[in-house]
Amino acid sequence: MFLNRREMITTSAVLAMGFAVGCGRRPESVLRVGTVPWRGFEPLFIARERGYFENTIQIVEYPGTPNIHRSFQNHAIEAATVTLDEALQLAQTQPDVRVIMAIDFSNGADALLCKPEIISLADLKGKRIGAELNSFGAFILSRVLERADLLLADVTVVPLSIEQTESSFLSDEVDAVITCEPFSSRLQTSGATVLFDSAQMPGEIVDVLIVREKTLRSHPRALANLLSGWFRAVEVFREQPNDTASRAADQGITADEFLGIHNRVELLDHSRNLALLKMPGGGLADTVRKLGASMKKYALLNEMIDPARLLDSTILKQVTP
Repeated sequence: MFLNRREMITTSAVLAMGFAVGCGRRPESVLRVGTVPWRGFEPLFIARERGYFENTIQIVEYPGTPNIHRSFQNHAIEAATVTLDEALQLAQTQPDVRVIMAIDFSNGADALLCKPEIISLADLKGKRIGAELNSFGAFILSRVLERADLLLADVTVVPLSIEQTESSFLSDEVDAVITCEPFSSRLQTSGATVLFDSAQMPGEIVDVLIVREKTLRSHPRALANLLSGWFRAVEVFREQPNDTASRAADQGITADEFLGIHNRVELLDHSRNLALLKMPGGGLADTVRKLGASMKKYALLNEMIDPARLLDSTILKQVTP
């Protein structure tokens, strides 16, 4: 019997786990997981605080997504939380990138906020729009321009980090910004209006967990523990939201604001992941194709990424919820 490429990867990962347990192979090295302080990633911190992770898992916090990209490219971390469009961009130059879990869908947590005098998307013509261009900001901007029937040349794009979007907007350096929570809510309190958000592009802004193909073989136990801990923490958040809201003070927001933000983020559990990563007809495969086509249209991607290569449910299938 001959195995195809995906079957070979899956079989290798399973055999690696069996060999490690049965033959007493030396313990896996630490699995370093890069992430940023985004509300959709809260279950990572809940899992760490509650002891769901073994000591072979290290959560590494970064101030912004560009830091995660550099660290992943430089092999300073083995896993990373990124948006799906970022995963496609990384996979374009690093074909061994694999998506092993869908983390969350943004249902309004990412948005375009404008000065009050801008009352329609068409009014953006000639305006300055601040956005983080090497992350979800560029993708949302492409959708905004598409809806407004504008070209990129019709606006002035001001490159900003997510952390800079709030101060740049308030100091009138830009007329509009593409940002996320908690900056979005704070800007609305200051008078900004939302003209477009991720709720208007359902299923397209999705956060995922990525690793390299070799990490599936070198860290199978740690990866299984990482996913298992994540799913346990998701259930804790769903069942005990008020308890988890105690983390709000550490983030400079109120408990009500913390819970309100999470109403605009759909955390994804084990069963939802199994359906999303199912090949060939899983929902995430379709999203990869549609997202890739849109990104290629706006020169955010040079070539289409094959979802059969990108998506890998090897570890996910080994996890018991």
